[in-house]
Amino acid sequence: MRVSLKWLKEFVDVDFSARLLADRLTLAGFPVQSITKPEGARDTVLEVEVLSNRPDCLSIRGIAREVAVLSGKRLKGPKEKFEEGPEPITKWASVTLEDEKKCLRYTARVVTGVKVGASPRWLVERLLAVGIRPVNNIVDITNYCLMELGQPLHAFDLDRLEGRRVIVRRAREGEEFAALDGRKHVLSPEVLVIADARRPVALAGVVGGSETEIGPATRNILIESACFDPIAIRRAVRRTKTGTESSYRFERGIDLEEVPHAAQRAAGLMAGLAGGTVAKGMIDLGKKRERPCRVSVWPKAVDSLVGASIPRKRVEQILTGLGIAILKRERERLWVHIPSWRHDLERPVDCTGEIVRVWGYDRVPSTLPQGRTERPPRPAGEGLVWKVKEALAASGLNEAMTYALLPRETLARSGSGQEGQVLSVANPRSREQEILRPSLLAGMLASASYNVSRRMTDLGFFEVGKVYRKDDAQTPREELLLGILLTGNVVRNWAEKPRAYSVFDLKGYVEHVFSQFQKQVMFQELEGGPSHLPGMGLSILLDANRVGFLGGVRQDVLESFDIKQRLWFGELRLEPLIQCVEEGAGLARPVKAPSRFPSVRYDISLIADFKVRSSEITALIEKEGEAALQSAKLDADLHVTLFDHYQGGNIPKDKRSIAYELHFEPRGSTLVERDVKTVYEAVCRGLSQLAGIQIRQ
Repeated sequence: MRVSLKWLKEFVDVDFSARLLADRLTLAGFPVQSITKPEGARDTVLEVEVLSNRPDCLSIRGIAREVAVLSGKRLKGPKEKFEEGPEPITKWASVTLEDEKKCLRYTARVVTGVKVGASPRWLVERLLAVGIRPVNNIVDITNYCLMELGQPLHAFDLDRLEGRRVIVRRAREGEEFAALDGRKHVLSPEVLVIADARRPVALAGVVGGSETEIGPATRNILIESACFDPIAIRRAVRRTKTGTESSYRFERGIDLEEVPHAAQRAAGLMAGLAGGTVAKGMIDLGKKRERPCRVSVWPKAVDSLVGASIPRKRVEQILTGLGIAILKRERERLWVHIPSWRHDLERPVDCTGEIVRVWGYDRVPSTLPQGRTERPPRPAGEGLVWKVKEALAASGLNEAMTYALLPRETLARSGSGQEGQVLSVANPRSREQEILRPSLLAGMLASASYNVSRRMTDLGFFEVGKVYRKDDAQTPREELLLGILLTGNVVRNWAEKPRAYSVFDLKGYVEHVFSQFQKQVMFQELEGGPSHLPGMGLSILLDANRVGFLGGVRQDVLESFDIKQRLWFGELRLEPLIQCVEEGAGLARPVKAPSRFPSVRYDISLIADFKVRSSEITALIEKEGEAALQSAKLDADLHVTLFDHYQGGNIPKDKRSIAYELHFEPRGSTLVERDVKTVYEAVCRGLSQLAGIQIRQ
């Protein structure tokens, strides 16, 4: 907002220089952006930023209130004296208020016999200083009062109002309105209008109509000063795409009790500058006063907040300077009344903030915080999530954080969501935020595409985030997932030759996650999996329940994201793992001391059909080995490791050679060779009975 220093001094005898005044206002929460001197005018203009919670300062008088309390000066105000004519206002006009929810208060004054012409020089200079173009003396007076008092006004040509009536009502469906700016609008009932007996003549609180505008032939004026509901004005501005100085103030809220005073001020100026006669009386409809707001202020609470002692006398001076009346003084507190123009003050802490703001943030001493802080209880699963993140980050992956809101087109390209499961946003702010993600894939593919297009082709990402989708009953659900994306080459260090990521790397990362919680994970061929996998994926099983999948992403999906290299992706539901860990031993990993006795190792080499899974063989070795250890009464642990896999050469085409190491670790005594060999032979007998297995000699 532009503030004329010359105009400001009519309200407060400020003796600051423009620069010092700008510094004081900035420290008080009203940053001054610039100080300029209009060409040809003996004035200085400050460009002041007014925050949205302080609409009372969108006027010269509002800024003057702040300057007065900062400088300790007395606030003055315009006092307009004029004589009313003998004829009552009811002879000239009538007002009907049909919607008291959208129009809280409506006042009108009538000025007759005016002469429309150019405004005096002082008025023109004032308006130009604050950035308003002069029009004529009547319109200029309404704009002058707007900038001076912060109350929007509108002047109608009374003789062009059909039946000299004013009706405050909702627009009718399809009703047309021609605005002062030349635009035509088709209205709906959500828009409040000012109408005469025949048609709308103004969009309430926004803009006037061309059919009742002030012109050279105008002789009689109806001055409108009203208080409209901020939400109603905001909706009207959005629908009509028309914003004005008036609507800007109405949207933020104005002082209900100031409404008639602004009309009084404008009527007096029109009588003096345009030679008019003010009709006797005023039409005043609707709510007259705001609900009284009384709060208590505790000076000791102010001292505790600031960390320094502010004298009680100074506290009272600040409050009264801000227009906050002191109703009652008690030993420990003050009871105060909040003025009608301060909509932002509702609680004791609000008044405390005002005292500190005016006293000076720059005077608040630097102190260390005191008191105990207690860590809030962790949400369920938070520790597990952090452990998963730490494990994957330590393994060399980078954490990705993508948006939960996606454009519908990005999801369609990823092929990772069924239309019936997708949750759409009812009022998206943009096309980039149309839907909630049903999977982590789309966002991670977009992130990979961004990096690949900038020649960052070796990528290992993971993300832990929530997804949102409808279940079979069409009920919205959210779920916590882990996504892992690999593409390009694995780069360990300078001494190792880079190699391409494979599905086994992805599988290894998933196994690493489960190993942090001592949980056994199984994999099996994926049947009926996600549409973005080309039929070569694996299901991830926890306790025989499917908790995720992994595999390569289809080539056409990658091409839609402009990715021209193989890419592997896996997604894992974390809730089953969280539940499993919470019901079990928690997050602590058991620590086992190494055996004091030498271990024994045996190798088994097999020829196996492709249809026989390695997991089946491992499970059988462990089962047979544990049974044989118990039968032989050996106190030892058995660990099975796959260490070799070979195809080709003298191995038949439909078979493969695989080898396992059996590691026997004694617990309480040294193992005897013949006893271990008995266990080894029992394992071999068990394997020989499995179809598709042949033990190599």
